[in-house]
Amino acid sequence: MNVLFVAAEVAPLIKTGGLADVAGALPASLRALGHDVRVVMPYYRQLRDRGISVEGPIAASFLPLGERDEELRIWRAVDAVTPTYLLDIPAAFERASIYGDGDDDRRFILFSRGVLALMQQLREVAGWQPDVVHAHDWHAALVSNYIRTTHAYTFGHVATVFTIHNLAYQGQFSTATLGASGLSERGLIENGMGPGTAGTFNFMARGIVHSGVVIGADGFGFAPFEGRWEKIAQLGGVTIGDDVEIGANTCIDRGALDDTVLEDGVKLDNLVQIGHNVRVGAHSAFAGCVGVAGSARIGRHCTAGGGAIILGHLEIVDHVNISAATVITRSIHKAGTYSGMFPFDDNASWEKNAATLRQLHALRDRLRALEKKA
Repeated sequence: MNVLFVAAEVAPLIKTGGLADVAGALPASLRALGHDVRVVMPYYRQLRDRGISVEGPIAASFLPLGERDEELRIWRAVDAVTPTYLLDIPAAFERASIYGDGDDDRRFILFSRGVLALMQQLREVAGWQPDVVHAHDWHAALVSNYIRTTHAYTFGHVATVFTIHNLAYQGQFSTATLGASGLSERGLIENGMGPGTAGTFNFMARGIVHSGVVIGADGFGFAPFEGRWEKIAQLGGVTIGDDVEIGANTCIDRGALDDTVLEDGVKLDNLVQIGHNVRVGAHSAFAGCVGVAGSARIGRHCTAGGGAIILGHLEIVDHVNISAATVITRSIHKAGTYSGMFPFDDNASWEKNAATLRQLHALRDRLRALEKKA
């Protein structure tokens, strides 16, 4: 499999946090498994000042930014463990800082456009194109946006993965950024995302919306503590087996301690949410707004239809089929098909009606016994 990793920092070349460690180590591990993995990152001035060995430029072009075009040259790091491309964009990276400048939106719009230019060059000149583009954090989030919109004709077949390492930093800017991005045709999609995001241009939100798979590297767990929400540390990872297919807008949380696991042959398609520490058995398939809460254990060859919900900390045996719109609230220990829908009501009435329904079978038997006596 051909995989292109896109990150603003990659260890050991540039590191400000944990993102660099992942972007440096994971590609090397995947290459050891036989995949053709390559990395692209900015060519910061710090790298040039340190005199790292590079070859090139292997390509040169201009990148649109609003009404301007900015220069791009593409270099390749010579001594990198994983083939690493460096995007030399003077308008964005010929400065001392890595992040935190007032024009960071414009800088990383240029970076994302540069990634697409690199993909085009690799395709046309080197005969190489990725099967998967894996973008990391908000700085790379627009790559998925461009692939699914302005570059869909050329790269729409490429699968996209977006990993969030730090949810607190989303790349949120004023609406003026929309014009610079070249994504004005569809307008501010953020306006449909509710308070806090509406009325802004949000890189991370766009990465979430347009990526086929979203992985929460930090995890999204919070717990109440002294009147506020405190983040729960997520120390596990996501383990994905062979022949796994993950479809549009699916979100997988990493484990809190152990890993979240998708075994061989699992298929997840269209708006599926997999919570932390979930294990999905081999050749199981979920499709259409299926939610699986944390720490559920699901057997092999199971299915779940549209809108099905599986609560956390449950165990489901092999060969269980869950019908659409069914809510699984307890463990299932016997193979078969399970269905259940119940009209909503205020909670007290719902519990009363549910308790009555559960007693209907026993009431029927008692009625039959009375009829026999009569």
